[in-house]
Amino acid sequence: NEKECFTIGYVGRFSEGKGIEHIIEAAVLLKFKYRILLVGKGPLLEKLILLVKQNKLDENIQFIGAIPNNELVNYYNKFDVFVFPTMRKAESFGNVAIEAMACKIPIIGSKISGLNDYLKDNENGLFFPPGDYKMLAEKITEFYELSTEEKEIMKENAYKTAIEYETDKLTKKFINKLSEIVDRN
Repeated sequence: NEKECFTIGYVGRFSEGKGIEHIIEAAVLLKFKYRILLVGKGPLLEKLILLVKQNKLDENIQFIGAIPNNELVNYYNKFDVFVFPTMRKAESFGNVAIEAMACKIPIIGSKISGLNDYLKDNENGLFFPPGDYKMLAEKITEFYELSTEEKEIMKENAYKTAIEYETDKLTKKFINKLSEIVDRN
């Protein structure tokens, strides 16, 4: 059964500064049975495929390709944890991370930029220092080793965060819309 295998996921562009190579480097250090699904495309694809081959991780790491937004949920639901390894200080906060959380998937993210707004360490996910693949491997292992109950709590917290975040955004949109109407009258 494919759900039996602990699944680490990434969704996004394969481009410089996204830190995807750190997922592959971290994978080398993992000491348990896992698979990694990398969803997306971009200029670094060939380089990443080569890195997987060099590290003999073809069995563990799958490149999925770009998936239409409305089908992404099918992939999020396969993940046990979502890795957001960006190196970019100016990274927008990452809709994909919020989408994953909405599917009750905790995040392991680089302690950087927009993630600080909603990722609460040890509550709805885990932080690691940007670019530190050894620490990323430790955090993935730490999450893997949580009890089922601890994972459930983290999943629920991730979900609550996403819902609050969306509600907050919708509330802001609604308030902006209202103030436009009020200003016109």
